[in-house]
Amino acid sequence: MKFPRLTLKNYSLHREGKFLLKDISFTLQSVETLSVIGEQGAGKGLFLKSLLGLHKGTVTGTFEMVGNQRLGLVSKSYACIDDLSIFQNLSLVSRLAGVEMQVHLAEEVERVLKTVGLWSTFKNSLHEKISKLNAFEKTLLNLARTLLLTPTVLILDQPTLLLDPVQKALFEAVIESLKDSMSVIWVNYDLEQVARVSDQVMLLKDGKMVECSNCEDFFTKPLEADTENFISGRIHV
Repeated sequence: MKFPRLTLKNYSLHREGKFLLKDISFTLQSVETLSVIGEQGAGKGLFLKSLLGLHKGTVTGTFEMVGNQRLGLVSKSYACIDDLSIFQNLSLVSRLAGVEMQVHLAEEVERVLKTVGLWSTFKNSLHEKISKLNAFEKTLLNLARTLLLTPTVLILDQPTLLLDPVQKALFEAVIESLKDSMSVIWVNYDLEQVARVSDQVMLLKDGKMVECSNCEDFFTKPLEADTENFISGRIHV
């Protein structure tokens, strides 16, 4: 059953009299993925920071989370630490999650590694440094670390940018398996991937929302010329 997790209405961010984000409106339902796209400098990263409360400036408009929603971020900006082991990287989040998780940490580590498909590979090498992992394994480990915090809204900041097509497909399958328990906001440059994974798509330009609609309509019946230009390749990411 779908229910709204997050609603923005005329959401704007301004600083020193200048709008950095303007007039963003959407409702993110449970079991739903919203992809956020736009050319470089469109405001995608700033939008994610504002959702996480990491922005500088004044917010206007409506930002509502229904019930006890928790946001979790997967981003290369907060990558796992090569000098630490797999277990140490995962246990770092126990400080954020509280004592109860620390008591059951081993079980929780096993749970999240099984969720992302790494448990059988690394169950006997949890205390080896992650520098031995390849880029895809590190991406999945980053996701597993975030899942330890049991988010209800998962925010993905270009996690598959450097992955090959097979690895992208595997990552997409993991995210799809999570959608029964969480919603996803995915910042993405890959329009083919956006078309595969999205329920809704939002285009940003110069910090302003151009259009937000369901995925099929966005790609086949765009309402705005800027949207049509973007998806036809006349605006390059």
